[in-house]
Amino acid sequence: MARNPDADRLIAVTQAEYARRERLLDRLRLPLTVAGAAIGVGLALAIAPVLGLAVMGKVSIATLAAFGGSGTAFGLVDNYSNRSGLRALALSGMAATRNLARMEEECRQSLPLKDEAKKAFIKALTEGLKDRLHIRKPLQLKKNPAPQS
Repeated sequence: MARNPDADRLIAVTQAEYARRERLLDRLRLPLTVAGAAIGVGLALAIAPVLGLAVMGKVSIATLAAFGGSGTAFGLVDNYSNRSGLRALALSGMAATRNLARMEEECRQSLPLKDEAKKAFIKALTEGLKDRLHIRKPLQLKKNPAPQS
């Protein structure tokens, strides 16, 4: 894989943009949840006279509207945050794959080995890194053996 500085720069810029979005969503999560609750209460109190509700009815409908509004606002922010996080995860996988390919190419060019030995060494090295980093494999928890006394 030939080194492509434009692609590397694009990946770095995109990763920085996703990190900025994540920080912004973390800062906005609570204020938007409170705003959703306030909007729900405001709408409930605005329609309460139309429905002819007494004080207890107004309190009940305002409470339900507060829960509904805050839950909806939190859900929207969380959904967008989740989508952004999945894109960032995919981008990190792409960057890791590019870095592995670049490392493989650099090893191939720097090793004084002959054809078959070079291929075997590079394959063992990249497979070991892929196994260690869990690339294209499901994550598994490995338990360390208990120390024997």
